[in-house]
Amino acid sequence: MAFIYPGSEIAVFSGDVLSGLTAGDASVYPGIVVESGGTVINTNLSTSGYLELDPGAVAIGVVDSGGKVLVDGAVLSDTQVATGGVVGVEAGGVAINTSLSGTTSVILGSAVLDIGAGGSAIGTLVFSGGVETVSSGGVANGTTVSSGGVQGVLSGGVAIDTTVSAGGTEGINDRSIVSGLAILNGGIF
Repeated sequence: MAFIYPGSEIAVFSGDVLSGLTAGDASVYPGIVVESGGTVINTNLSTSGYLELDPGAVAIGVVDSGGKVLVDGAVLSDTQVATGGVVGVEAGGVAINTSLSGTTSVILGSAVLDIGAGGSAIGTLVFSGGVETVSSGGVANGTTVSSGGVQGVLSGGVAIDTTVSAGGTEGINDRSIVSGLAILNGGIF
């Protein structure tokens, strides 16, 4: 059974399926931790809120409006990340169908998906103000970068079947691994 107490983080345990949770400055809960076998659906994070997905956890339909999501050996699906929101995918974790749309505000920053070593992302949509970063050992597959969006593939990072539309930016270096890259008319490389 989940542990929910105002002022404390929400703990979601194996077998729990919780929907409509909120965390951050717009909530009485600072954050949410989902342990192996737990599932959260339609979760909302505001500024300073966090969602930690432990190995074997699942989150579907997260809206991140300035909070932080950590995907550690877990599955994150159908996520919307807005200005100031950050998603970090660590070893064994996968982010599926993530949408990034932010601003370049100095205070809040962009909407960010950071794929670390052993992590992967599939079907990411990077809109204006969004940034997808693929670090060494991370893999991005099927990313679409629209106008104002950026995909950065760092040394040792892997990007497969990326499409960069007009006004979108693709950044790689000489040790990046890139396959199936399509830069459409007006895309920046």
